[in-house]
Amino acid sequence: MKCLACNKESVIFLNYLKKGFCANHFTKLIKKRFMKNLKNNSMWEKNQFVFVPKGDELRLVVLAHLFKGKHFKKSKKKGADRIVKKECMDDLSGSFLRKIFLGVWPKLRVSSREIYPLYNIPYNELKVFADCNHLEYHEKKPKRNEFLEKMLNIRPGAMFSIVKWME
Repeated sequence: MKCLACNKESVIFLNYLKKGFCANHFTKLIKKRFMKNLKNNSMWEKNQFVFVPKGDELRLVVLAHLFKGKHFKKSKKKGADRIVKKECMDDLSGSFLRKIFLGVWPKLRVSSREIYPLYNIPYNELKVFADCNHLEYHEKKPKRNEFLEKMLNIRPGAMFSIVKWME
């Protein structure tokens, strides 16, 4: 399959878009989505102290890479104005469905301090992004949700709907 933008060989096919992307254009897509998340959700303001967690787990490595070069004041968790959360779309949609089955109406509770910049990026896309950018990481997959997996086979964009519903 060829890249939608440049006709190079694609590294990923996104079922919910029915399009393939090469490593370069896929990296641009993820970075654009990340920046849009920061901008649209008022997650980014000047002169704020931001805590970005570190580690070798995939989500943390991707976060560190995406925040690289961004101008913000780094802080320890205790003194931070904003705290970056590592949860991606799989984590949030799986948690949402578990709560519904327990009879609780969940919302994406975002305090004024919490930042979820990966909330609309699926785990498998984070993995491909890390591989395309030659990032070293330790893989710790989100909790498996069989219902969600079956739903994604029927409707590939279901996780986007779930996360949108949580807002």
